[in-house]
Amino acid sequence: MWNSILGELTDAVRVQPRDPLHFDGTLTRQRVGPVTLFEIRCASVRVSHETRRSELRRRPTFQVLMPVQSEFSLVHGDNPSATVSTGSFCLIDRSAPYEMIHGDGLCTLGIELPRALLESCLPQATRYAGAVVQPDCGASRVLGHLMRSLGSELSGGEDPGSLPPMMARSIAGFVAAAFADRDDGAQRRGNAGRLSAFRDYVDACLGDGDFRPINVARHFDVSERYVRMVFQSAGESLSSFLLRRRLERAAQLLRSEFHSQQTITDIALECGFNSASHFGQCFRQRYGITPREYRAGEH
Repeated sequence: MWNSILGELTDAVRVQPRDPLHFDGTLTRQRVGPVTLFEIRCASVRVSHETRRSELRRRPTFQVLMPVQSEFSLVHGDNPSATVSTGSFCLIDRSAPYEMIHGDGLCTLGIELPRALLESCLPQATRYAGAVVQPDCGASRVLGHLMRSLGSELSGGEDPGSLPPMMARSIAGFVAAAFADRDDGAQRRGNAGRLSAFRDYVDACLGDGDFRPINVARHFDVSERYVRMVFQSAGESLSSFLLRRRLERAAQLLRSEFHSQQTITDIALECGFNSASHFGQCFRQRYGITPREYRAGEH
C-alpha cells in the first residue's frame, strides 16, 4: 500500500517497513501551481531511492522535508549520515541516491519543487542537497513557520484548494533563502575561525620587515587571494591590519620601562619597520604626534 502511495509522488523509491504486517501510513497532499505540498505520517520504515536514467531525462524534482514529530536519519549521495530532527529540514535532490530511516510515529511536512523553479531562485541548488538546516537564523526560522502554516492548510483547511498557484514561486524563494543563508553563515563562521588564526600568525611575525601575504598563504597552505579575502571580510585588509598591529606594538614599547633604554630606531626595527623615517611618518598619521612626543607622554 505505502509503496503505491509513494510511487505517485516519487519514482524509484523502495519502502521497507520494519513490521510489514502492522504497518500504517497516510499521505496528504495539495498542489500549489507546479509545487506539491505533502504530509506523511507512518510507522517505522526504511526508504531508499536509486537514480534511474529515465528519471534524469525528466529533470527530477527537489524536496524539502521537515519532521514535526520524531526524526529520521538521512544518507544523501556521498554525504555522511545526518539526523534530521524535529523542526529542522533537509533538501533532497531526486537525481541522486538517498536513504532515510525512521522509527514509529513520524510526521513529516514536505514541499516538492520542480527543478527549474528552485534553480531559478537558488543557482547550483544541487550543492545544497543532503544539507540539514537548523532553525537558528532568520531565513530558516521563517521557512519553518511557513512549512507549519502550509501543513495546517493540508490538515485542517476548510477549503483545501484555496492556495493560489502564484504562491509557488514565493515558496521556492523562501526555500532558497533558508539554504543560501545557511551556506553564508557557515562561510562566515569558517572565515571567522580562519581570520583569528591568520591574525595570530601575523602578530607572531610583526618584527619581520619582509613579511608579506604570501607568508600567511604558505604557512596555512592556502592561496594568497584567499588570505586577502578572509581579512577583507572583516573590513580590514591584511596590510592595514599589519600596519596597525606594528604601530600598536611600537606604542607599547615606547611606554614600556623595560624598553626605555632602546632608541626609537631600535623599536621601529623591532616592530618590522625598515626605516625610522617611515615609522615616524606612519606613527604620526595614526596618533597625531611623533614617537618621541608619545614616549614623553605628550598626548
